[in-house]
Amino acid sequence: ATVDGCLGIRGIKVVEGGRDGLFVSMPSRKVGTKYMDYCFPCTSEFKRTFDEAVLEAYRLEMHRTQKQQNGPTMGGMNMKG
Repeated sequence: ATVDGCLGIRGIKVVEGGRDGLFVSMPSRKVGTKYMDYCFPCTSEFKRTFDEAVLEAYRLEMHRTQKQQNGPTMGGMNMKG
């Protein structure tokens, strides 16, 4: 993710969270028996905005990839070989 064209963050994951659905997992490292985020939003407002942007980009990419895999259609008929 790139924030405001000024900060790049690697290691962000979109994870299936069971009953709550998808959530954004920030980069973390193991400290003892726990994992701790080493990059994180500092306010709940920015976290909400950031998570929404990441999940929207994820959904758009999944939709684009799915369209490519299904191939072009004509009149509802799949034109893939």
